[in-house]
Amino acid sequence: MMRFKLTTLVAFSAFSVVAYAIDAPMLGNIKSESHQVCGKKIEVQVVTLDDASVMIGILNKNNNEWDTFISENPVTKEFSYAKYQPAKFDALSRTFIKQDNKKMFVLWGKSQDDKNDFHYTLSLGSHSYDCGLMQNWPDDLANDIYGESETDQALSG
Repeated sequence: MMRFKLTTLVAFSAFSVVAYAIDAPMLGNIKSESHQVCGKKIEVQVVTLDDASVMIGILNKNNNEWDTFISENPVTKEFSYAKYQPAKFDALSRTFIKQDNKKMFVLWGKSQDDKNDFHYTLSLGSHSYDCGLMQNWPDDLANDIYGESETDQALSG
């Protein structure tokens, strides 16, 4: 009987963890739209901006914060390969300001090979990393309006 209770408790605990959705990270004042992993563990967040440029966030392994980069030119919805320059969020104006740093830039995007297959690549200096599939973060608008809060879920468990 004790074994059944322990198994049930473990199964319920695992379900409870899954019930709480992982929220998309914020890049300045903008929530990430999609994400992917490049190389073995380089985390990349992606946001399309109003002016058709794209902002990517790359997790800085030294300080565990998101460094942001904005495309120099408008990018197609297919995220064609483009050059991105550093940008800092200005809390006062609530906008991103491109940084004039000729040495610090990244290349990121999707390209097509001779077999018509598409691949994402992230280039950091002289190193290039193959990227995994682009995954959209879930939109929780419906749950925010109609669903239960985390407090409601915890009280019912």
